[in-house]
Amino acid sequence: MKGLPQDLVGKCLKSVLVRRHFGVSCPVGQVFLIFDDGTSYELWSDAEIYAGSSLDRKDKNEIEGSGPEAMSTVAAIG
Repeated sequence: MKGLPQDLVGKCLKSVLVRRHFGVSCPVGQVFLIFDDGTSYELWSDAEIYAGSSLDRKDKNEIEGSGPEAMSTVAAIG
């Protein structure tokens, strides 16, 4: 994964849109971060994207310190 653009810092998130394509073309999954200034940022995958069932009470440090050892943070803002 390439790094995230640093101009995302300080933006106010207005909504999140999660999309899934059921055909054979890529991307299969997309997540759009939509900001209150009329801009958006897309994250996509050529594989399935799964959503959690609820909000977690974890901060950035707790998230980065948990989970399988094979997982690593490849991009972070803030």
